Amino acid sequence: MPDFILSNPIKTGAQRVPYQYAWLSENESCDVAIVGGGVSAALCAYYFAKSHIKTVLVTSKPVGYGKSCAFTSQFQYECFPNLSQVIKKAGKDQAVSLFKLGMEGLNNIEELCSELADDCGCQKRDCFYYTHDEEHYDDIYAEYLMRRHLGCDVEFLDKKTARDRFSFPLEAGVYMKNAACDIDNYLFTQELIHEASLRGCRVYENTAVEEISSFDDHVVLNTSTGRSVTANKVILSTGFSLSHYLGLPVVSRTAFMVATKPVPDYTGWENRCIIRDIDRPYNQFKTTADSRIIASRIENLFVKTDGRISKLMPAKRVFQNQYAQMTERLNEMFPAITGIRPEFEYAGRFVETRDLLPYVGEHENYGNVYFNLCTGSSAALLSEQSARLLLDLYQNKPNENRAVFSPQKRSGGKSAAAR
Repeated sequence: MPDFILSNPIKTGAQRVPYQYAWLSENESCDVAIVGGGVSAALCAYYFAKSHIKTVLVTSKPVGYGKSCAFTSQFQYECFPNLSQVIKKAGKDQAVSLFKLGMEGLNNIEELCSELADDCGCQKRDCFYYTHDEEHYDDIYAEYLMRRHLGCDVEFLDKKTARDRFSFPLEAGVYMKNAACDIDNYLFTQELIHEASLRGCRVYENTAVEEISSFDDHVVLNTSTGRSVTANKVILSTGFSLSHYLGLPVVSRTAFMVATKPVPDYTGWENRCIIRDIDRPYNQFKTTADSRIIASRIENLFVKTDGRISKLMPAKRVFQNQYAQMTERLNEMFPAITGIRPEFEYAGRFVETRDLLPYVGEHENYGNVYFNLCTGSSAALLSEQSARLLLDLYQNKPNENRAVFSPQKRSGGKSAAAR
């Protein structure tokens, strides 16, 4: 499996490419260089260009062709796998801060979409978090109490109160009003970078950074096109690969996704909310603006096409079994919805830091380099906050969230990286 995507995601299989950019053909210089072509890099490009900072963005792929094109198209303020779990791994103060940042970021994303030429289908969505296992009843209720205490608009459902709202059996669930922002993430990435380019950011696709040379007052990026970018600062927004530079322990899993053909209605599905369970593997279900269903499943193992599992069973068969199980589950959960048939099936790498926290900012081992690493299910949403933090950091402005995002909290760093 490639680092991110295997097969043809819905966002590239069912959409046109709205904007395209040339590769780097001449040496460049700027105040800030951004490396990456996903939503986290796009948000940085937008905010820095909007602040009249001379910015260059380079990406090894076409814009939005990494995880952004496979992302299940919503920004959720809830933390994966649940708030209780984040508290257990990161501590109460960090977890609560992260949760509140997510709630703030959700409103920021909605406002940001209103500023773009295309609102990218931005729409607030309710979320439903549930279990069908009686043993987890108390866990769900505790989650409900914590979210209510934090000011969320939540409702606790047991198996009796849920019957009139959902067609599948469950023991307990938490229904959250306006807990997510449904959005076309691929188009959002494209529109952000396009708007940044209109504000002066120079964008280069299909240009891989092969070497980073850091000096006292600047950084030089040598690229695959034989040209270079010289910048005062560089922002690395290239995803999970940054964990190597920072010496961070991360967990890699496999995300499987199935997007159906359009369905006629959503009988047994309350308000077309985003549905999430606490099973292992973790499952999530959402709808799209063109009346599809997207099912996603996060397996605990990362399945490589050339790994040990593939020697026992071909990876393609593993993937097809997962897709078949997901489609079967959809039909079991929603028996009144007709025509549930898969049209797009794809898989990718899903990465989390072990403490579920982002790592954003400077590191003592790398001069003039900003790291921008947000992982897990809340990665896209926290990227909005990380872009604002990096802008404040560059402009020497205070930001009270810096401690939550600091890459030096628990990392050792790898001195051999990014020379």
